[in-house]
Amino acid sequence: MQAPDSIEAALSRLMPAALSVEGQRTIEEMLDELAAPAVSEDRPAIKAKPSWGWLVPTAIAAAAVIIAHLVTDAGRVGPVADLPATDFSGTDIVLVGESDHIEEMTAEGWTSDPDGTAMKAVRIRVIEESSLRDGRTGIVVRVTQPRDEVVLMPVTAF
Repeated sequence: MQAPDSIEAALSRLMPAALSVEGQRTIEEMLDELAAPAVSEDRPAIKAKPSWGWLVPTAIAAAAVIIAHLVTDAGRVGPVADLPATDFSGTDIVLVGESDHIEEMTAEGWTSDPDGTAMKAVRIRVIEESSLRDGRTGIVVRVTQPRDEVVLMPVTAF
């Protein structure tokens, strides 16, 4: 077995040499620069370019919601003032108007259809309102029915 002094001598040769005073000072200055605030008197602030990447997906989502709203409203009756009173057979209840409106929209993330196409899911909370008038008393009752819909839009850019 080797003597402990020769093992320590071999290990000391494997140990890296210490940094010089100049090297240590250069590293400390670089760390200070990196940790310093972005704006200083001698260096102006770097302004980032605005990112417009969010605009296209948002515009596509808004267009899809508007189209979905128009498609679901296509069979609906117009505003209350423009409607003729519709009488239910055998009752004194009269349908005065019907309308839908979107209460909330949230992104659900990405999914895929059965063909494997990437789709972006948007959950829409729609409130359907029906106005009914009692023919005997003249009281108008508004019935609201909330429903959740999921609209799938194809993803065209990643």
